Amino acid sequence: VTKEKTPAEWFAEESKRALGVSDGKDLGALLSLALRRYMGATWNFDGAGSTVREVAGALARCVMPDDERRAVLRLLERLDDLRWSPEELPAEHVRPLIAEASGLVEQIEQRLRAEAVAAAARKQTKTPEEVS
Repeated sequence: VTKEKTPAEWFAEESKRALGVSDGKDLGALLSLALRRYMGATWNFDGAGSTVREVAGALARCVMPDDERRAVLRLLERLDDLRWSPEELPAEHVRPLIAEASGLVEQIEQRLRAEAVAAAARKQTKTPEEVS
């Protein structure tokens, strides 16, 4: 029985694949897609098929800290802007964005885990009157 991958596992796999790309524009496109897929899978919208503006609209309806939302959208905009870069964009100029995106995903995952633990603890401490 194979376990289905989590959105974070998919992101890690896709961002690792982006490391092997030699063209900066291609790397940026792969990383943008990986991040949009992660956001969509985490918050239940079509991230892969969404523009940055559509991702912004979807995330506006999600419960997440504003600074986290802004950081994700700023990074997606920077990645999107790479399409207009000069013909030759060395990948080494874009690779640092992989670490930035990975850090954001890890931050989100840590927050989601902490929220899940807190919700489980609240559920366990409810009195019988609160449960019914």
